Amino acid sequence: KITLCFDLDKDADGNPSADKRFRALRRSLHSIFDIMPDFNEVYVALFPTPSDPDEFIRSQGPEAFRRLIANAQPWHKFLSDYLSK
Repeated sequence: KITLCFDLDKDADGNPSADKRFRALRRSLHSIFDIMPDFNEVYVALFPTPSDPDEFIRSQGPEAFRRLIANAQPWHKFLSDYLSK
């Protein structure tokens, strides 16, 4: 199982841009599928606020990060939800 947690640059209002989020997801999925074609084992976890894993664990603690990972969406659901917005 692979869970993607994106460390995204923030735009002027402090949020990751939708375009950067989509490009990061696409690049990550292409790289993973090149080495692991089992699409059912790839998930995406989103931080509640722009962050990266290190910042999130330092501010929220390791248990909060475990919950975030446990609630990760399958990549295809994440992508479908993202594209429908």
